[in-house]
Amino acid sequence: MPRITSLNPSTGVSGNYLTITGINLAKVIAVNFGSTPAVIIPSLTTDTNLKVRIPSGTGTRSVTVTSETGTSNGVNFTYR
Repeated sequence: MPRITSLNPSTGVSGNYLTITGINLAKVIAVNFGSTPAVIIPSLTTDTNLKVRIPSGTGTRSVTVTSETGTSNGVNFTYR
């Protein structure tokens, strides 16, 4: 099962990129900011790092990643 250990940056704006660090990320099939899906950048994905484009949103959202084995813990991201 995937697990998130950190987000870089932990605050940002829609359209920018976010790096998710954790474990078991290579086979992630979805990333969500709350209920809003993000676009995964496959060429920059490894087992410990995942790059996504930050989707539209406001406030603070829990970021989760999902693979065939389940959904990760949530880590908060705050929109600026």
